[in-house]
Amino acid sequence: MRALRAKAKGGNSKLLAVQALAQATPAAKGVSIYGTRWGREEKQELKAFSGWAGQFSSATPAEKGQLIKAGVELAKERRLVMADLIEFDPAAAVAAAIPQEVRAELPEEVLAHTERRISGVGNLDVYGITPARGAKQSVPLIERTARLGGRAYQANTYGVLASFGTVKDLYMHGVAVDGRIALADAPVRTLEAGEKVAAGAAIIASHPVQLDPALAQSAGAPRLAEGAGGYHCLCCSTEAKANYDGSRWAALGEGGTVAAAIGRAYKNTGSKSVLVIPVQFPDQAGSPWSSDGVRDTRISQIQSYFSTASYAAFNLNNATVISLQTLPSNRSTYRTGAGEHNSTLLTTLATDASTLATAAGYDPDDYDFVSFVINHNLWSGVAGLAYLGDKHSFIDGDGAETSAVYIHELGHNLGLYHAGSWDSTSNVPDSSSGTTSEYGNRFDAMGDTYTYSYDQLHFNASFKNALDWLPDSYVTTVTTDVTMNLYAMDRTQVSGRAYAVKIPAGITLDGISNLDYWVEFRSRYTGVDTIQNGVLIYTANTAHDNGASKLLDMAPATSTFLDAGLPIGSSFPTADGLWRITVNSQAGSGNDSLINVTISDARPPVITTQPASVTASYGSAVSFSVVATGSSLTYQWSKDNATLTGKTDATLSIPDFQSANLGSYTVTITGAHGTAISSAATLTVSESGGGGGGGGGCGYTTPPEQIILIGWAVLLLCRLLQGASAGAFKPREEAV
Repeated sequence: MRALRAKAKGGNSKLLAVQALAQATPAAKGVSIYGTRWGREEKQELKAFSGWAGQFSSATPAEKGQLIKAGVELAKERRLVMADLIEFDPAAAVAAAIPQEVRAELPEEVLAHTERRISGVGNLDVYGITPARGAKQSVPLIERTARLGGRAYQANTYGVLASFGTVKDLYMHGVAVDGRIALADAPVRTLEAGEKVAAGAAIIASHPVQLDPALAQSAGAPRLAEGAGGYHCLCCSTEAKANYDGSRWAALGEGGTVAAAIGRAYKNTGSKSVLVIPVQFPDQAGSPWSSDGVRDTRISQIQSYFSTASYAAFNLNNATVISLQTLPSNRSTYRTGAGEHNSTLLTTLATDASTLATAAGYDPDDYDFVSFVINHNLWSGVAGLAYLGDKHSFIDGDGAETSAVYIHELGHNLGLYHAGSWDSTSNVPDSSSGTTSEYGNRFDAMGDTYTYSYDQLHFNASFKNALDWLPDSYVTTVTTDVTMNLYAMDRTQVSGRAYAVKIPAGITLDGISNLDYWVEFRSRYTGVDTIQNGVLIYTANTAHDNGASKLLDMAPATSTFLDAGLPIGSSFPTADGLWRITVNSQAGSGNDSLINVTISDARPPVITTQPASVTASYGSAVSFSVVATGSSLTYQWSKDNATLTGKTDATLSIPDFQSANLGSYTVTITGAHGTAISSAATLTVSESGGGGGGGGGCGYTTPPEQIILIGWAVLLLCRLLQGASAGAFKPREEAV
């Protein structure tokens, strides 16, 4: 967008720092993302209200007074629908919002029953929940709270923002009803028509901006957006860090690592420290850490797990457990009347416990991770919860007795979502029809934590890759047929070995897109034949979104996922028919345990570079080339639909171009799984071509009579120009 020019008041202008704006969102174009469905709603309650608002706007003052009562009732009905959209379809809630220009005309009696617009800099808290053993999942296992303007809202997100972990000092905006907010997926909020700039507010731009703050946004005013730091002139937006994804990278650092790609990895490598604070209540004494032996065993197991699972890339070398602390308030202070938790209660407990720890000589700020261990069952149905991509975790109920729960919550702190499973409704493991079980992977610490021992529950290879524990050099990304040895990913890491296979696929399951297949081999499940003598296959995407990790059940006809592995001698063809995974054999033991697999590329040939047309002189050397992907490719060239004998390479060469070679060329590419035909490329002779080709003459293809006509036209144009007024052709001066 062209920058505006203006003169600074009182002298020289000063370049101001510009926060990156969202060129990837409608806001970047100066268009609000709010109310884009206004007047075009599908839900009757929304449509009825927008229709009433239009009627109200055009009514006389007397008529408006008579319309208010009906407007209040319609607003109440609309509010119920908006509350559902905010919770279940936040993008639709933002699109259904009342435009600011309309809001400015509505009476307060009606506005009192509509959604609120919320914006500002605050904290986004994201935390994962671990259900108690056998507890029903009555609440979402990933919860979000937006803290804005001194209030806490249950947040619902979409787009890039949905993949965020806990972030402090983030500019957020959205629509709210009854303590719930739909957060828009844009790091700035474009001011709408009719919206006024706050009095005295600064406008950040790379040029001076003269704008009366009392003026509303209008067609003649500079397009402005509200974001971190204040108002920003949209004409000055830069491409760097220009959306939430870029903002996240900027906040968390770009190290060129895989972990940087998920953006929420927290303290994921190196030697780290953890402080464990056991707490009890004045009206309920006791602690799960009943003795030094329990404490030492639990800490030792957690340290051993992370050292092994990360291949020593991440270590909790400094693990401190302080003495049992008694919180200042009774148990009921830290739970709702229904025995549940919320973000305010979590903050209160963490603050009270941290104050006690500091008084005892252990400042939580000095530690990378802090875990609060609560005596049993403070929150109904919860074994543990942890902030995603931040330091705090809470262990409750029977989770305090299980090392895997501590590991699971620390996994959330590191930035991981849950390891789920895909329950296909057919005998096709990756059928598009099925349901996700968020905790369904029983072989992963980020899935079910109760079926197997903590030391078996390694994070899957894609999670390890996301945390920079398993670098890309140890992961084979398949692009064609390959037969290879896949080593046990739950042992050691030896240079030159492959510990996982990634098959780029880009499939969608249960609304999660860009999913690839991952294949891994584990050696710690001696009692599970399909894993000990087979591979696990699951999905993941680059951002490792919530719900992206889905274990596929290779035995979908059975009622359990305990036999989910693909055993030796079996093959799995992907649902789209493009890949086939076959397990051939198993060998070795311990650190040298491996399994041999074949990945077959069943994709038809795909032409990535079409042959290009050529214009050349007779007698010159010319060629046509094609580039394609696929398995076992062969080539056959044709001219004017006639097969050219012996022309079976990716490049067709013509060493001595003659008139007989003029024509249209195509190539048919045949692979193991199909055929592709290229687009036509033509061979023509250049007008400046030399004599030859059996045709004699100069080689021009334009008839002589046409050349004469062109010459006359040029001469006529020159005569006309000579007779024209010289002043008519003076360069025009641009107004500044």
